[in-house]
This record gives sequence, structure tokens and C-alpha cells, in this order.
Amino acid sequence: MRYAFSKGKIRAGDAAAYGVGLAFWENGVLVGAVLLLDYVVYTLLLSGGGAGAQQLFAILERESPSLFYAPSAALPLVGYAVLERVSSLLVHFSWGLLCALAVVFRRRLFLCLALPMGLVDLLAPFSARLGVPAFEALLFGLSLLSLWVALVSTSEVRRETWREQST
Repeated sequence: MRYAFSKGKIRAGDAAAYGVGLAFWENGVLVGAVLLLDYVVYTLLLSGGGAGAQQLFAILERESPSLFYAPSAALPLVGYAVLERVSSLLVHFSWGLLCALAVVFRRRLFLCLALPMGLVDLLAPFSARLGVPAFEALLFGLSLLSLWVALVSTSEVRRETWREQST
């Protein structure tokens, strides 16, 4: 990012887009595309029938029983997954905004505020101990806190940038 800024390829107005871009790369490409590929392969193999489909079904039923839940049982899990992706979007946006503005305005405070946000994935091992509802609520709370910190701490420079761009 510092290289892009030094070459005039990134400006303060690009900071929000950078944060959203980070979120969409993780959520859409790294998580979403891989899961989509998994489910397409499962569907193709299971619909083919035969002994291989029966073996795969037995493995999936044992290892991932939630794939075969009734809609009423699966809906809360879908809701938690959506909440997790929204939390990820908010944290990545906040982290990206702070990091981009730290480079553009050479403010170490922004970088220091962003660093803990990058460590939110380290909480994953505690999900089993807390349970899914409590863990997702905790992550969502932390993501809202991250957004608040990013927006409040950068409000002055964002306001200045907006004024410069509108004149």
C-alpha cells in the first residue's frame, strides 16, 4: 500500500473502498468460492448415484450432519453464518480504512488502532467453549466497536478529504 501511495495510485478517498475490498476478497473469494465449489462437487457426486455417492453420503452425514438438517433446524445456523460474514465485513472495512489512512496521512495512531482488529480471527478457538450464539454475538459486538473506533478516530481526516474532493 505504501508503494501504491508513493506512486500516486491510492488517495485518502480510496481508503473505504480498500477496506470493503478486503472484506469482499475474504468473504466472497476465499470463503464463498471455496464453499461453493465444495457444494457443487458434493451435489454432482451425490446425484451420480452408485457406491461412491453412498460412501460420500455416509461420510458427510457423519462429519457434517448440518448439511442434512430440516429447514427449521438449519435456519438459525444460516442466520449465525450471515451474522459472522457481516461482522467480518465490518472488521475488514474498519481495518482497511485505518491502514489506508495511516499510510496516506502518515499517522501511526491509525495503524496502532488497526492492529488489534487484525487479530480477531484468533478468537476462533473459543467458539466451541462459548457456544455459537454467544460467540457470534461477541464477534458482532467487537465488529461494531471496531467500526466505531475507525469512524471516530478518522472523522477529522475524512472530513478534510471530503472537503478537498468537493472543491
